[in-house]
Amino acid sequence: MNKTVTALLVKFVATLGATWIAFSLLENNTFGFVLTVAIAGTLLNYLIGDLLILPNFGNLVASLGDGGLAMLTAYIIGTFTYGFRANITTFIIFGILVAIFEYFFHIYLLKTEEVAPNTSDTHNNHTNFNMEAGDEFSIDSNKDDRDNNEN
Repeated sequence: MNKTVTALLVKFVATLGATWIAFSLLENNTFGFVLTVAIAGTLLNYLIGDLLILPNFGNLVASLGDGGLAMLTAYIIGTFTYGFRANITTFIIFGILVAIFEYFFHIYLLKTEEVAPNTSDTHNNHTNFNMEAGDEFSIDSNKDDRDNNEN
């Protein structure tokens, strides 16, 4: 099986567990709501957190962003779900659980070359904005040139 698909399945199971703990055990919501939030959270966190934020801003920012995005996703889905029960503590617990898992998941993603996003130097297309200057701009070389011209 493709390693990216396996990683996504692990991510889904962990998100499902965090959703179940926060919204089913603590607030007694239905499994349908838990499953919907887990699927949406997994997809959004992978597309935004793992593919966009992680390569550009690093693990800590991506993990915190994934936790916040998971809370926002659950809140939006809960807004449109009849009978949804949650409070701010439930959302915070959910976000913390997701962020903790994502931190270790990102370490795995960054070390494994077969799983997207692959951030090794051979696959990145980052632009190097370092500027190079020739000897003509060096103070020492200008002094040598003046000494040569005076002779």
